[in-house]
Amino acid sequence: MKYKRWSLDEKLEIIASSEEIRYWVRNVPPLPDADETPDLLKDLEKELPYFMYYINNRRIKTPRKTRMWFTKEQIYTNALAKLVKGNTTALNKEIEEILIDDFIKYEVNELKYSLNDMVEVLSKNNIRVSTSKVSKVFKNHFNLKSKNGSYGKYFLTTMPNDKKLFVDAVNLKGRYFTFLRKDYVTE
Repeated sequence: MKYKRWSLDEKLEIIASSEEIRYWVRNVPPLPDADETPDLLKDLEKELPYFMYYINNRRIKTPRKTRMWFTKEQIYTNALAKLVKGNTTALNKEIEEILIDDFIKYEVNELKYSLNDMVEVLSKNNIRVSTSKVSKVFKNHFNLKSKNGSYGKYFLTTMPNDKKLFVDAVNLKGRYFTFLRKDYVTE
């Protein structure tokens, strides 16, 4: 079964993962006003037999490479990337914003969070979420795998004598996920 959806809205509400290859998303510019013709529909109807002849008699130039005919790389467009990126949940977006803020605040190239660490940060932002939901987002959306061991958890603290803020870290043990600055912050 094939489904086609035509829309002027680039923020389509279609569930599409980053590995999606079922959708062909094309950004087609509108016709310029100078080319506007009041009889466009009639003109298109006149062209239809010629178009059908072309479709039925053309030679296919692209060889079949997958079950869907084309590879993911062949159908990838910026419009598809925009659809997939805009399709993230509010929780995904919130976590991304927290990561960006923390990379800038702590001035580091790598951050490590346990599930409980992220739940705690989300809770401070008035977002109630379970560790299983955060785990699902880390694994499915961010494509991360947890590691067991020691990791540094950053925080801001003040110098007792002059009250200036500085970044400090405490070493914790447990299962953690690693995030890289280059994946979230564009300089």
